[in-house]
Amino acid sequence: MDDREQEFRSREQEIRAREAEIRLRELELEISQQHQSEPEIPQYQTTKHQKSPSSLREFTKKLVKVGKFLGFTVGTLALMRVAFTIGMWLAYGLITAAIAFIAYQIFVGGDD
Repeated sequence: MDDREQEFRSREQEIRAREAEIRLRELELEISQQHQSEPEIPQYQTTKHQKSPSSLREFTKKLVKVGKFLGFTVGTLALMRVAFTIGMWLAYGLITAAIAFIAYQIFVGGDD
């Protein structure tokens, strides 16, 4: 009796495996039919944009960039020179004011 039960169980497992395979095939068939019924999206071949060889245009772009750089450089140097000159005159003024204050304290205010 033990052999019969074991044989029965093995056959039952085989039947379940076959049923699973059949169900998988049916699902695959349904999926493939769904994909075939959907309209396919057209795909286009794309190409990289080719720059037109215009050496004059490239030269003018480079010339504008160099001009901007030189303009900013000269402007910065001029501003630095003006700031240095103003700072120098301010320093002269402060030094003169300090000397005048010390002289005042010594000669006029120091009568204690």
